[in-house]
Amino acid sequence: EAEVSQEESDKIRTGQKTIVTLDAKVSQPLTGEVYEISRSTRTTPESDVVIPVKIRLDDQFSDLKIGWEGDAQIILEEKQNVLLIPKKAVEKEGQIAYVTVWQGLRIIKKEVKLGAFNGINWELLEGLSENDQIAVKK
Repeated sequence: EAEVSQEESDKIRTGQKTIVTLDAKVSQPLTGEVYEISRSTRTTPESDVVIPVKIRLDDQFSDLKIGWEGDAQIILEEKQNVLLIPKKAVEKEGQIAYVTVWQGLRIIKKEVKLGAFNGINWELLEGLSENDQIAVKK
């Protein structure tokens, strides 16, 4: 069972693929799919409203323990051949997004149009080419 924030719950459907990473087995991600979405909410101890979601794992593992904690990523959409930009490389000024890139020996800001965000990377829709080199602050 996993919990999805109420703000994200409208995006979840049964049959969506999942990747589950257990704290006890970080190096061994498990795949599965959403098979049940609760019709009622639950409030966490931190006062967040969440929707319980049940995930069926693809493989049976005899060494899994009830109560292990971890993270579940629910795949909302899959795309092929997209350019991704790390979250830390994107700067926003109002509704406009920028990325700093190398142009010869200097760096410049380029306006970009972003698509989906997976929590780590932004999908690039417009503004850069495959050969642009992004300059990221440490």
